Amino acid sequence: MHSHRQIILNVLKQLLSVYLLYTICRILFILFNNPYFQNINIEDLFKLLFYGLRFDTFSITATNSLYILLAILPFHFTILKISSYIEKCFFNSERIFIMLNFIDIAYFPYTQKDQPLKFLI
Repeated sequence: MHSHRQIILNVLKQLLSVYLLYTICRILFILFNNPYFQNINIEDLFKLLFYGLRFDTFSITATNSLYILLAILPFHFTILKISSYIEKCFFNSERIFIMLNFIDIAYFPYTQKDQPLKFLI
């Protein structure tokens, strides 16, 4: 059986990987839509990434708060009975939001705005 500390470290690793994926999506967004961001310098890029992390923190917390709460509860029933189900829900919800980010990369040139589905986050 996993110790509670290992479970918390696993959750933190999963959340950090989500942060990394969202940052990669943001960089790809800027690269693929470069004509709309030509006056951007390296300082502005780091500002975008920093403010993006702030937005991502809210998004990840809002979409995964139930997963985080259930994963850090120190009860054995949480670990044994619903752990795999909770992890599947986590990965499936993150897949959906990562796909929405990729859709936004292709959608932006047509409207010069973020996709209207951002209200989900």
